[in-house]
Amino acid sequence: LSSLTNESPPSPPDTKPPPKIVRPPSPVKFKPSVETKQKICSQQREAKNHASAAHKHATKCFANEKGKKGGKTAAEVAEATQKMYGGVGPSARTIQRYVKDGRIE
Repeated sequence: LSSLTNESPPSPPDTKPPPKIVRPPSPVKFKPSVETKQKICSQQREAKNHASAAHKHATKCFANEKGKKGGKTAAEVAEATQKMYGGVGPSARTIQRYVKDGRIE
């Protein structure tokens, strides 16, 4: 009995708070000047117009080819459009969907 009474209760497990996550400081944000912002917006607008022209060309071309016997497939039209517009253009499935829905521009 004496051995049971002299024993100390088991100590609780060591509970340390989790280590704090130290994040590196965020990089300094670049705020462009007015002239630079105008150039950026102009370039974005030109890129959007270029992609829009490629999309219009592809849908019109596929709509014309669809009516012909033995005409080009949508994949062939997409590949030709991307070559013509420097890698920019819709996928074959997008071309098919637009022509099927009658959204030829």
